[in-house]
Amino acid sequence: MRSYKAAIKDNLKILIPLGILQAVVYLFINRTTVSRAVELPITRLDLFIPFMPWTIWPYIFLLGSTLICATLIRDKAIFKQTIFVYLLAVYTAFFIFLVYPTTFPRELYQQPIPAFSMFAWFISVDAPSCCFPSSHVVGPVISFWGFIRDFGRYKKLLYAVLIILSFSIITTKQHYVWDLIGGWALALAFITLAKKRFNLLIQSTFDL
Repeated sequence: MRSYKAAIKDNLKILIPLGILQAVVYLFINRTTVSRAVELPITRLDLFIPFMPWTIWPYIFLLGSTLICATLIRDKAIFKQTIFVYLLAVYTAFFIFLVYPTTFPRELYQQPIPAFSMFAWFISVDAPSCCFPSSHVVGPVISFWGFIRDFGRYKKLLYAVLIILSFSIITTKQHYVWDLIGGWALALAFITLAKKRFNLLIQSTFDL
């Protein structure tokens, strides 16, 4: 088992190039599909959950947790397995964005937001397309899963934190409830597929 210092050094050599490539591909799809993207039905739960701009911070932490969790995986086999599942799931989401682009009606949730706030910056960078399934959920779910397998402690607490953080995509009104469900479903589907078809997983931490 590698030390955390060695794991961070080794893992970042792989994660940084993959992260840059993913960001470029995502932003390209995000910008080029916005004009033909369609809106999904707004559910009662979408209407019930309030718009809370301050939850952009948990949202950003959710996104950052993808890199943080993956970086801290010490076991090389688990790290490779996690990256394999992650790439399959995320690029499947990207393919869905291309063939069935969706958008969220942000104009329904206009509030006075300081021009130079983190929220204003975020929505200026991330166009309202690429909604379903939420890749901002797919990535963290798989990265958390890999880290928890390696870490081996506080599983219930860490998964509870992940679930709570994932709702920030709804409270910031960047996504529909459908996107949240779709993101979790896609991540779990590839975790299950890897377990049953490729024999990559040592054991399931989701009790599937």
